[in-house]
Amino acid sequence: MNWPEWFKENKYAFLILSVFIFAAVVYATESLWWDSAVYVGMGKYIYSLGQSGLWEPARPPMMPLLLGFFWKIGISPAIAGVILGVVFSAASILLLYLIIKELADKKAAIIFSLLFALNIYLIIYSKVVLADIPAMFLTLAAVWLLIMNRLALAGAVTAMAVLTKFTSLILLPVMLTGILLRKKEQLPGYKSLVLGFSGLIVPYLAINALVYKNPIYPLIAGQQLIGSVVGNYTCPSSPVFYLNQAIIQIPLLLISLAAVAVVVKKKDWRLAVVAASGIFLLIYHSLLLNCKDARYAFAFAPFFYILAAVVFGELMKQKAKGGLIKWAKLGLAAFVAAQLVFSAITAAQAVIKSRSTANLYKDEFGSFLGGKNITGKVWSTTPAVALYSDVKVDELAYYPVFDNKKIRELNEKLDSSVQYVLINTCDIQCVNYDADCPENSKKLLERLRLKFNIAYDETNNDCQKTVYEWKK
Repeated sequence: MNWPEWFKENKYAFLILSVFIFAAVVYATESLWWDSAVYVGMGKYIYSLGQSGLWEPARPPMMPLLLGFFWKIGISPAIAGVILGVVFSAASILLLYLIIKELADKKAAIIFSLLFALNIYLIIYSKVVLADIPAMFLTLAAVWLLIMNRLALAGAVTAMAVLTKFTSLILLPVMLTGILLRKKEQLPGYKSLVLGFSGLIVPYLAINALVYKNPIYPLIAGQQLIGSVVGNYTCPSSPVFYLNQAIIQIPLLLISLAAVAVVVKKKDWRLAVVAASGIFLLIYHSLLLNCKDARYAFAFAPFFYILAAVVFGELMKQKAKGGLIKWAKLGLAAFVAAQLVFSAITAAQAVIKSRSTANLYKDEFGSFLGGKNITGKVWSTTPAVALYSDVKVDELAYYPVFDNKKIRELNEKLDSSVQYVLINTCDIQCVNYDADCPENSKKLLERLRLKFNIAYDETNNDCQKTVYEWKK
């Protein structure tokens, strides 16, 4: 490949990347999220062989492996995670551009990749250190490699996507079906894709079988966790949540609904793979996952940008045989222009507002154990301990859920071997299926106050944060 010529050919894509990177860097993120702290803690646990950090079996391993590597070589995993988030986001925009250019044309690629770059959720979440954006990049990369007929590599990247976010597994049967639709060298294609996928997945399953006695235990634990946790928190649950968000933020994407007709007309297996990927991932998140969140849309939204771009390209190619076609094309062009202006204004307002409202701070509660002489066990209701220090968290008091069973386990384990207990009362909200859980929770806290000294205490937004130290 002639790289100088390639860069020249795709210069508009890099102009769009510059716009996104500027907005993402300027956007002020308040702090890392709960899940971010978990991934960092798991990474420390892996690379320290269990001497630091924490472990949650329900999480996929890719993010912990990535963040833990930076910790191991002496680079802050939090800072590295933020940088990687921006890089993965920018790489996703580039892949979107290339896929649209391949399936539609350059004009559609410029418009819809720019529209994607101006997505305020992409700008925000690129700096939060979550699995959603890396998984999005990997799924787009897998589809791009499939389109480019790099099947073994496509399988390996699909496996990486699954090991980043388990729901990416939906992509595998879609890609296999796409190979079937090609009708050329089907068997070698299947073999290459499956071998590429198995090369990473089989070792992971073998490790699970060795550690948990069940090769798919993390998937089961993750599904159980979703089922037990979601019902206890307030979050959107409407099956049309993502459709409503699209109508409010990016109504132009609704033209992607016409993509089915384009797929049927063109009989293009590549379009069929893109359409099926977006539709099945949307169905899963809309109908089978109770809790809805804007960041989950990264799993399927890029595919609808691609489909909308293809529909746009097809409509703009229609020859104006009469006044109706001409006015329809003018109307669509005006719609696209309005959408770009609206998205640009929304992104700019969000970035500007973030500069005045951000409240960057160090979590004194989470970092309390940093530098302390730890000779006993550490319990915590928050993973922030592993984010701000390198101590090992022996007991996750919040995991998998805080119910009577968990309280009973904590009472049974509580003895002089426990040196510190970090309690944030907002992290241990009782499940709604144990009526007497709040009372049992109070009794547990009373027992802690009897057996431990209070080494740190603060109240913030009705959350009481206390560090208990065993009475010597």
